[in-house]
Amino acid sequence: VKVARTAAPTCPKRIAQRDGEHRLIAEAISQRDPEAAEAAMRAHLLSVQRQIMERSNAGAFAA
Repeated sequence: VKVARTAAPTCPKRIAQRDGEHRLIAEAISQRDPEAAEAAMRAHLLSVQRQIMERSNAGAFAA
């Protein structure tokens, strides 16, 4: 979690992407569609993982 928060998006494009991902998750939950909610959550987690790996590989977490 600490790494994910350290890698929190600061780019407006990434913030908009994150917000869209969260909106899809919330909509699926509100529509009581567990398959869509799971798919949206998995897509979001993969997106977060990619962002963390990109920042990590770029040395963003160097001590």
